Amino acid sequence: SRMLAGKPDRASRLVLAVDAVGEYADELASQCDLRGGELVQVWSDEFRISELEDADLSDEDRSTLEENAAPAPGAELDWARARFGSEAFVKGVVCISDHGLATAERISDALSCNANGIDASRRDKVAMADRVAGAGLAAVRQRLARTWEEADAFLQTLPEGEPCVIKPRRGCASVGVYKAASRREARAAFTVLQGMPVSIDTAVDVSE
Repeated sequence: SRMLAGKPDRASRLVLAVDAVGEYADELASQCDLRGGELVQVWSDEFRISELEDADLSDEDRSTLEENAAPAPGAELDWARARFGSEAFVKGVVCISDHGLATAERISDALSCNANGIDASRRDKVAMADRVAGAGLAAVRQRLARTWEEADAFLQTLPEGEPCVIKPRRGCASVGVYKAASRREARAAFTVLQGMPVSIDTAVDVSE
């Protein structure tokens, strides 16, 4: 099974892992165990719905997905009390997927875990760079381009021979990130990105 079955010990120190499966979940569970804690998998709506569409998913995994669905916005505290009881202590909330970040963020904030509150710019690379610049820190020059013509217009403002980075507005782990040393390389990268799906995270309204 890709998912860890079973309910947590109500007296445990818990780490909630949003959308963690396979080797990631196994390693997290092992590290929690070594430290006297317990891993609890939680599924964002986007991840859960996507997984349930898999015709080959086992009945056990389907049941685990439904039983460990993330709470609705605003219901996080009541969900945690009903799910874990008053003796359990949630040490932290981690996330393994791009589309689960908003879910992990709001659960962590609602349960007063050691986190940085809720900020949509953490999931939006354009907004993140704007926030950095707005704070008076050194930030990259950027342009949100929805067409090649918009991207090319920005390239024309760069010093001759200066490379640029082309990447999707969402995502992590450098997926879809390209360094281009010429207009030809930049256009090839832009074309690839136009064929990539936008993150299915519905918590932030973004377009590529």
